[in-house]
Amino acid sequence: MPGMRAWPSLVVLALSGVVHPMPAWAEDAAAERGKALLLRHQESGCVLCHRIPGLASRAELGPDLAGVASRMAATDLFDRIADARTLNPNTLMPPTLSNQHLRQIAPEWQGKTLLVPAQVHDIVAYLMAYAR
Repeated sequence: MPGMRAWPSLVVLALSGVVHPMPAWAEDAAAERGKALLLRHQESGCVLCHRIPGLASRAELGPDLAGVASRMAATDLFDRIADARTLNPNTLMPPTLSNQHLRQIAPEWQGKTLLVPAQVHDIVAYLMAYAR
């Protein structure tokens, strides 16, 4: 989109293809919500597997996310977090926005997703701001 700055000046909901301009104060707020969500490992789980810049984590199962913002576009990162199985069917990373083709799901999680699109957006906002 001409005249728009690159991420994080955009709200990108990759699943719906919707892109809207976002004021700078909202970018900062999204990144802060993303950081808070990343720190709540029982909710997002990200720090259990990934080292993430600015967060205390010694995890080594998943890749270190330092520099991910310089290697990936925000929309690609969103899609990978939403359901990495679209890129690698054998990935260990759980899908956060899909409840399809899962096995051994606890009854209270049947038919639910781990996160909602706005939460994935906030995580991406944090990574795009701090994982350069």
